[in-house]
Amino acid sequence: MLDLSKSCMKCSHLERNENRELKCGITNVPVRFEYSCELFEINTDIEKSGNDAGNRIKFDYAANYKRISNYFIDVLAVSIVGILIEVFVVKFYGMDSGFYTMFLKDTFGRLVFIAILNMMYYTSFESITGKTLGKYLTKTKVVDSEGNKPVWSTILLRSICRLIPLDQISFLFDFKSGWHDTLSKTIVIEDKRVVV
Repeated sequence: MLDLSKSCMKCSHLERNENRELKCGITNVPVRFEYSCELFEINTDIEKSGNDAGNRIKFDYAANYKRISNYFIDVLAVSIVGILIEVFVVKFYGMDSGFYTMFLKDTFGRLVFIAILNMMYYTSFESITGKTLGKYLTKTKVVDSEGNKPVWSTILLRSICRLIPLDQISFLFDFKSGWHDTLSKTIVIEDKRVVV
């Protein structure tokens, strides 16, 4: 396993090989500049990760209070959308409509309706922007383990994992990852934009 903490912060030739490991773009060998480069300076933006076979970039994980805020803001947003849909259905189609009978008449139907609405909300917002309304307000975003915007299938898996009972508080057991983060290999980080 490469020790990415030994990569040089001054080098502009860093690339990744087919195994996603850092290599020198000139010599095409794994990064070990501390032995061969007189300009070597430890890169403090990279850390070793003991959780997987490789290593990953260090991220500024979203604080717990921001994740809790995200949850409550998103619950409020989904609730408002759900109420508006219910009012629309009752007003224009009545309480004897098929939609009302299937999704809004009893407790089980409402639970299914809320689950579908949650999945649509999270999947559409996070796959397009990497953020939900809560994440916009707290200036956080979802990224994959490499720091890139996750693909649609990853976000869909993340949304499905939110249906696991007690998932909403699972990030409290590990300050940076809930079950929906761990299972979909995503993380929630601070969205810091550098203004030049």
